[in-house]
Amino acid sequence: MTRGTYVYYSPDGIHWQRNETIMEPFDCGGGVESFWDDQRGEYFSYIRNEGYLWGFGTAGGRASALARTREPMKPWPFTPADNANVFIDAWDMPSMSTELPTPIAPGDRGHVYRARPLKYAWAPDTYLCFVWRGGANGPHNPNAGEFVTDLGVSRDGLKWRYFDPWYMDAGEDVGDGET
Repeated sequence: MTRGTYVYYSPDGIHWQRNETIMEPFDCGGGVESFWDDQRGEYFSYIRNEGYLWGFGTAGGRASALARTREPMKPWPFTPADNANVFIDAWDMPSMSTELPTPIAPGDRGHVYRARPLKYAWAPDTYLCFVWRGGANGPHNPNAGEFVTDLGVSRDGLKWRYFDPWYMDAGEDVGDGET
C-alpha cells in the first residue's frame, strides 16, 4: 500500500519533509493532531475516526482514535479489525473502524467533528482538548445542525472529563466566523 496517513517532520518548523513510511494505512478523515508526551516518552496522535458513522463502536457519529508510539518514523501499531477495509463514501482508501482505541468518542454530547488534544507543558499530568462537536441530527447527517466547542481535561490523555456549559456555544461569535 502506498496511501495512508504519513508523518511530516521539520527541523525548523518551516521546511517540511514527508517520511516515506506510512504511519497508518487509513483515510484519516482530515483530522490528525499529534504531540510528544514527555512524561510517557511517547508520541500521541489523535486521528479522526469516521467508522462510528457506520455503526462501528457504541454510538453514532465520528470519534477521535488514538495511536501511540516511541518510534514515529516506523509504522505505528494498531490492532487489525475484523471489519477492515471499510470504504466510506467515494474514498478509495480504507477508513478506520475499530483498529485503535477511541478515547474521544461520540455520545450524549454529540459526535466529534474535530478534536485538538494537547499536553499542557506547564503542569505535570495535564492534558487539554478542544472538541468541535456536532451531530444533533444524528449519525445519518452529522454535518447538519449546530456545532459547539467542548473543553476536555485529562490526567493521562486517555480518559477525558467535560464540563457544562459548553466552552463555546453554537453560534457564538469568534471574530470573523461563528462556531
